[in-house]
Amino acid sequence: MGVANSKGSLAKGKDADILIFDEDIKIQMTMVAGKVVHHL
Repeated sequence: MGVANSKGSLAKGKDADILIFDEDIKIQMTMVAGKVVHHL
């Protein structure tokens, strides 16, 4: 796939695509490439 250098872990220089869930497994925040794109 060719993404091992930019995906797969949280580290400086890698993309940060992250989902934050609440206790009911509802998405509370989405981050793409280190920037918040959705927040309740």
